Amino acid sequence: MRQLSASFDNWFLVVRPLEKLDRGRLPSVLKVENDLSGLVEEVRGGIRLGAFNEVNVEVVMKTAEDAGTVAGMSRWLPGFIQLQESRSPDSALAALAEDLAVTTHGRTVSISFSIEESKLEELVRSRAAAEKN
Repeated sequence: MRQLSASFDNWFLVVRPLEKLDRGRLPSVLKVENDLSGLVEEVRGGIRLGAFNEVNVEVVMKTAEDAGTVAGMSRWLPGFIQLQESRSPDSALAALAEDLAVTTHGRTVSISFSIEESKLEELVRSRAAAEKN
């Protein structure tokens, strides 16, 4: 936690985050989601704010093989988000992400990207204007 707080303006650390979800209340959950819930040991990361907001996330998996699989899927995640709902806030944010980098080191998947602050502000303004109309 000290390293996270020293490195980022905003940071988080969650141990076994997917095991805490109450699956009983969710509609039919995909098999992949069920499989993934037991494989994620820890998620940590943060954001450095500035002209380019730098986002860094590390996901610790049960095995190095699992980390490699998640890394491969993560490279395609922005595109999948944009395809799912092209007008959603998540899709708009994914479109703003620049310099996506996904690497693995043992059981850890590191994901980083940046979002230009001016583009983020523009997105917020346009979404607020759309909600008023």
